[in-house]
Amino acid sequence: MSTFPKLGRALDAAILTRVKAHGGIARLLAGKTGSETVFYHSGGRYFRKCIREQISPEYKQLDLRNGAGTAVISMLSSSLYYWLWIAISDCYHVTKRDVEAAPIPDSFLEDDSHKHLATMLLADLHRHSVKRIRRRADGSQREEINFYVGESKPILDEIDTVLAGHYGFTEEELDFIVNYDIKYRLGRGAGDAEEA
Repeated sequence: MSTFPKLGRALDAAILTRVKAHGGIARLLAGKTGSETVFYHSGGRYFRKCIREQISPEYKQLDLRNGAGTAVISMLSSSLYYWLWIAISDCYHVTKRDVEAAPIPDSFLEDDSHKHLATMLLADLHRHSVKRIRRRADGSQREEINFYVGESKPILDEIDTVLAGHYGFTEEELDFIVNYDIKYRLGRGAGDAEEA
């Protein structure tokens, strides 16, 4: 991470120190051997998303070594990643650099719980999604899938709890991450969809 992070308190700095102790997702990119593809959403407001299919041009491809997909889906969809993204990004775009720099512990990659958590999350995201037709200014139409990610917050909390153990977070640090920006993320308008 080469940016100057936006941190407001000592707790933020302590969390960032624990997170930065681990290697980034870049080390999980596919080499010449087999790969597994996931897609991260390059926009959105209060939630980050990573899924298995490219449902719009806003989802960017990430080719990972085999077996890393569910761990990366879990990490990039977590509240921890949302907090990290706010701290290191322009708070508008989710860039390849932001994604590849995201630290993920080796111990989490070896913990099979991410397989179950990612599977649950993806199923729940689709359960709380709506398809709609968007009309463009040029008169063309495109079908979109909009996810109501806030509806999946209990699963995201489970992911963050497991991640917290791998990063060595204190209970206070986990509570901070799980409730980070909660007023806006789940407040009035939380029923609004995160666009595809």
